[in-house]
Amino acid sequence: MNWQSIDETVWGPILTEIEDSELASSVKRVYPGTREYEAVVQLRYRGLAETGFIDTGRMKPACMRLQRDFDSVILAAFDGEVCMATLTLNTVTSHHPGLAMELEKKASIRHPHFRSRKTLEFTKFVIEPAYRNTRIGLYMYEVSAIISRMLDKPHFWQVGRDDERDVFVRSRAGFDYSGNFRFTDVSLNNMVSRIGYMHFPGVLSNGNVSRVFRRMFETVLSIPEAELCRHQLLEHTA
Repeated sequence: MNWQSIDETVWGPILTEIEDSELASSVKRVYPGTREYEAVVQLRYRGLAETGFIDTGRMKPACMRLQRDFDSVILAAFDGEVCMATLTLNTVTSHHPGLAMELEKKASIRHPHFRSRKTLEFTKFVIEPAYRNTRIGLYMYEVSAIISRMLDKPHFWQVGRDDERDVFVRSRAGFDYSGNFRFTDVSLNNMVSRIGYMHFPGVLSNGNVSRVFRRMFETVLSIPEAELCRHQLLEHTA
């Protein structure tokens, strides 16, 4: 089991054991070229237009079909035909020897884990407005945390607009912005963006994390290594 093969057949049984929720079990991996991927593209576009990253007069939904998607883990959750939420995870691979914010947006910062293969980059996180009062966003992060543990990628990076309200929400989810890493995103409407970092195993020492995220992180971090290995073996022998 690796970056290319991990999907809901691996994290699904683990999530079912720790979350008694059909909503949680709806999180799946989506691949380019599928009908589900087209729904992800549309939701990405609406979400980035809402936050001002996209000028809808100049840019069309096709701009959200990314070449890197073929080398990413795209998470999505569906309610019938409706894409409730999506989150894309990137990592350093042989095809992409850096994070998207570095290779595509030319962001550059000094940090020992910025180019590490043990990173997960959180990007294109959008929740359909009708589902923002559900726990689907939390479950997206929970799946990401499980992936982090199973693939040994404990260093999380995230980039979003430099808006204090947005930064506050993301900091409640565990990201640290004390480094004040900022850059102008020329590729997305010249928006000033801010980079956040999280060392997942150390997130519980972060006093800014909300109670609901703290409980979720505690649960994922408490899963025994033997249990993770058991699920990896089950996937390998299936």
